[in-house]
Amino acid sequence: MNNMVGMELICHDGTMLQITVKNKPKTFKEAFQLAIEQETIAPSTTIVPSISLSEYACALLKTDHWFLHERP
Repeated sequence: MNNMVGMELICHDGTMLQITVKNKPKTFKEAFQLAIEQETIAPSTTIVPSISLSEYACALLKTDHWFLHERP
């Protein structure tokens, strides 16, 4: 994931990561695949706020500040 989007870790707070990216996904297909990958490693990112993968993929297309969350 880092090679594709050029991530930089901004903050690590135990269960949460705040990341900036240089290269957002260009297509919905790329964003959806990235959403699947992110949900695999940090499912609380989408499950806790009840966000669908499609909604999350749309957000990944629009912002260069990402937030990943996983509860133990």
